[in-house]
Amino acid sequence: MLTAEEKAVHRKAYRVANRVELAKKQTAYMKTETGKAVRKAYRGSEAYKESTKRYQQSDKAAATKERFNKSRPDYNEEYYATISGYLRVIYASMKNRCTNPENVGYARYGQRGIELKFTSPEEFISYVINVLQVDPRGLDCDRIDSDGHYELGNIQFLTRADHAKKHVQENGKIKK
Repeated sequence: MLTAEEKAVHRKAYRVANRVELAKKQTAYMKTETGKAVRKAYRGSEAYKESTKRYQQSDKAAATKERFNKSRPDYNEEYYATISGYLRVIYASMKNRCTNPENVGYARYGQRGIELKFTSPEEFISYVINVLQVDPRGLDCDRIDSDGHYELGNIQFLTRADHAKKHVQENGKIKK
C-alpha cells in the first residue's frame, strides 16, 4: 500500500509524463457545455478573484507583461498610444472578427460574409491617416453600410455614443 506522499509523487510524475495529452483532454472538456458552466462558475467565485489578485501582484505577472510587451509591439502600451499602433490593433481585431470562427464576434461578422478588404495593416493605416484624416484613438471603427465589408469608402470612426445611436436607429435596439 502506498502512503499519501508516495501517491502524490506518482500523480505528479504521471502529469509531467502525460502533460500534452492531459492538456488536450482539458481543452476538449472546456469546450463542452459542462466545462463552460464549470469555468463560468469558477470565474465568478471569490477563489478566482483572490487567485487573480495574488497573480497580478506577483513578480511573475510583471515579468510576463514585460515579455509580452517586448514580443508584441502592437500591444506595447507606448506603441498602442500612437495612431499607427492603435490602428494596427484595430486592423488585427477586424481581421480576427471576420476570419476566426473561435472569435466571439465571428457570428456577427465573418459568418454573415463580412470581409476585410484591406490587404495589409499598412494599407488600412494609410487610408485612415491620409484619406479620412482622423485621430481614431478613443473612437469606434464603424462600417457606414453595416451589411458592407471593411473596405475603402465604408469606414468611419464614431464615438461610442454615436455608434450605439446608429445601431438603435438601424435595429431598434443595441446589440449585446
